[in-house]
Amino acid sequence: MSVTISVSGVEKIDKILKGLPNQVNHLNMSKIHTLAAQPLVERAKLLAPLGETMNLTKSIGTVKEPFGRSDSLGVVRAGARRGSFRGNHAHLLEYGTAVRRTKSGANRGVGPKKPFMEKAWLSTRKQVENIIAFQVSKYIVNFIKQNA
Repeated sequence: MSVTISVSGVEKIDKILKGLPNQVNHLNMSKIHTLAAQPLVERAKLLAPLGETMNLTKSIGTVKEPFGRSDSLGVVRAGARRGSFRGNHAHLLEYGTAVRRTKSGANRGVGPKKPFMEKAWLSTRKQVENIIAFQVSKYIVNFIKQNA
Protein backbone atom coordinates (compact mmCIF):
# COMPACT_ATOMS: atom_id res chain seq x y z
CA MET A 1 0.00 0.00 0.00
CA SER A 2 1.38 3.39 -0.96
CA VAL A 3 0.40 6.75 0.43
CA THR A 4 0.61 9.94 -1.57
CA ILE A 5 0.57 13.32 0.14
CA SER A 6 0.00 16.43 -1.89
CA VAL A 7 0.42 19.92 -0.50
CA SER A 8 -0.70 22.80 -2.64
CA GLY A 9 -0.15 26.51 -2.14
CA VAL A 10 3.22 26.21 -0.37
CA GLU A 11 5.01 28.07 -3.15
CA LYS A 12 2.45 30.86 -3.00
CA ILE A 13 2.78 31.16 0.79
CA ASP A 14 6.57 31.12 0.48
CA LYS A 15 6.43 33.90 -2.12
CA ILE A 16 4.19 36.01 0.14
CA LEU A 17 6.45 35.52 3.16
CA LYS A 18 9.52 36.47 1.13
CA GLY A 19 7.79 39.72 0.11
CA LEU A 20 7.04 40.81 3.69
CA PRO A 21 10.45 42.44 4.37
CA ASN A 22 9.77 44.81 1.47
CA GLN A 23 6.71 46.11 3.35
CA VAL A 24 8.77 47.01 6.41
CA ASN A 25 10.80 49.72 4.70
CA HIS A 26 11.89 53.23 5.71
CA LEU A 27 8.98 55.01 4.01
CA ASN A 28 6.25 52.81 5.51
CA MET A 29 7.84 52.77 8.97
CA SER A 30 8.23 56.57 9.02
CA LYS A 31 4.54 56.92 8.12
CA ILE A 32 3.63 54.54 10.95
CA HIS A 33 5.90 56.28 13.46
CA THR A 34 4.56 59.73 12.51
CA LEU A 35 1.01 58.52 13.01
CA ALA A 36 1.91 56.86 16.31
CA ALA A 37 3.66 59.99 17.60
CA GLN A 38 0.53 62.15 17.34
CA PRO A 39 -0.75 61.37 20.87
CA LEU A 40 2.72 62.21 22.21
CA VAL A 41 2.78 65.52 20.31
CA GLU A 42 -0.69 66.49 21.52
CA ARG A 43 0.17 65.66 25.14
CA ALA A 44 3.47 67.56 24.93
CA LYS A 45 1.65 70.64 23.60
CA LEU A 46 -0.68 70.50 26.60
CA LEU A 47 2.18 70.14 29.09
CA ALA A 48 4.61 72.65 27.53
CA PRO A 49 5.17 75.85 29.50
CA LEU A 50 3.27 78.71 27.92
CA GLY A 51 5.22 81.80 27.01
CA GLU A 52 4.08 85.15 25.72
CA THR A 53 4.63 84.19 22.09
CA MET A 54 3.61 80.49 22.40
CA ASN A 55 6.57 79.65 20.11
CA LEU A 56 7.48 76.52 22.07
CA THR A 57 3.97 75.08 21.87
CA LYS A 58 3.72 75.92 18.17
CA SER A 59 7.08 74.26 17.46
CA ILE A 60 6.17 70.86 18.92
CA GLY A 61 5.66 68.28 16.19
CA THR A 62 7.36 65.47 14.31
CA VAL A 63 10.26 65.49 11.87
CA LYS A 64 11.08 62.51 9.64
CA GLU A 65 14.76 61.64 9.41
CA PRO A 66 16.03 60.94 5.88
CA PHE A 67 17.08 57.34 5.30
CA GLY A 68 20.74 58.26 4.79
CA ARG A 69 20.99 60.10 8.12
CA SER A 70 19.00 57.68 10.27
CA ASP A 71 20.47 54.76 12.17
CA SER A 72 17.37 52.57 11.83
CA LEU A 73 14.22 52.28 9.73
CA GLY A 74 11.57 54.97 9.92
CA VAL A 75 13.19 57.29 12.48
CA VAL A 76 10.85 60.12 13.44
CA ARG A 77 11.80 62.77 16.00
CA ALA A 78 8.97 64.11 18.14
CA GLY A 79 9.33 67.26 20.18
CA ALA A 80 10.23 70.89 19.68
CA ARG A 81 11.30 71.41 16.09
CA ARG A 82 14.18 73.78 15.39
CA GLY A 83 14.82 76.37 12.74
CA SER A 84 11.88 78.44 11.56
CA PHE A 85 9.66 76.87 14.24
CA ARG A 86 11.43 78.87 16.99
CA GLY A 87 11.44 76.07 19.53
CA ASN A 88 15.18 76.35 20.06
CA HIS A 89 14.88 76.86 23.82
CA ALA A 90 13.00 73.62 24.64
CA HIS A 91 16.06 71.88 26.08
CA LEU A 92 16.65 74.78 28.49
CA LEU A 93 13.14 74.38 29.90
CA GLU A 94 13.19 70.58 29.92
CA TYR A 95 16.51 70.17 31.74
CA GLY A 96 16.96 73.58 33.40
CA THR A 97 20.17 75.59 33.50
CA ALA A 98 23.03 76.01 35.94
CA VAL A 99 24.07 79.39 37.30
CA ARG A 100 24.69 81.63 34.30
CA ARG A 101 27.10 84.55 34.35
CA THR A 102 28.05 87.05 31.70
CA LYS A 103 31.67 87.83 30.76
CA SER A 104 31.59 90.79 33.14
CA GLY A 105 30.48 88.50 35.98
CA ALA A 106 26.82 89.53 36.25
CA ASN A 107 24.64 86.75 37.64
CA ARG A 108 21.81 85.78 35.29
CA GLY A 109 20.29 83.21 37.63
CA VAL A 110 19.33 79.59 37.39
CA GLY A 111 16.71 78.23 35.02
CA PRO A 112 14.62 75.69 36.94
CA LYS A 113 13.62 72.39 35.35
CA LYS A 114 10.18 72.38 33.76
CA PRO A 115 10.07 68.92 32.17
CA PHE A 116 7.22 68.40 29.76
CA MET A 117 8.46 65.97 27.08
CA GLU A 118 9.42 63.27 29.57
CA LYS A 119 6.02 63.52 31.26
CA ALA A 120 4.29 63.44 27.89
CA TRP A 121 6.27 60.34 26.85
CA LEU A 122 5.60 58.50 30.11
CA SER A 123 1.86 59.18 29.88
CA THR A 124 1.50 58.16 26.20
CA ARG A 125 4.15 55.45 25.81
CA LYS A 126 1.78 52.46 25.80
CA GLN A 127 -0.58 54.22 23.41
CA VAL A 128 2.27 54.98 20.98
CA GLU A 129 3.56 51.40 21.15
CA ASN A 130 0.05 49.99 20.57
CA ILE A 131 -0.47 52.22 17.53
CA ILE A 132 2.85 51.07 16.05
CA ALA A 133 2.00 47.40 16.62
CA PHE A 134 -1.48 47.82 15.14
CA GLN A 135 -0.29 49.75 12.08
CA VAL A 136 2.55 47.30 11.31
CA SER A 137 0.15 44.36 11.56
CA LYS A 138 -2.30 46.26 9.34
CA TYR A 139 0.40 46.71 6.65
CA ILE A 140 1.26 43.02 6.83
CA VAL A 141 -2.37 41.85 6.65
CA ASN A 142 -3.11 44.17 3.72
CA PHE A 143 -0.02 42.89 1.89
CA ILE A 144 -1.06 39.27 2.45
CA LYS A 145 -4.64 39.99 1.30
CA GLN A 146 -3.38 41.65 -1.90
CA ASN A 147 -1.04 38.78 -2.75
CA ALA A 148 -2.96 35.74 -1.57
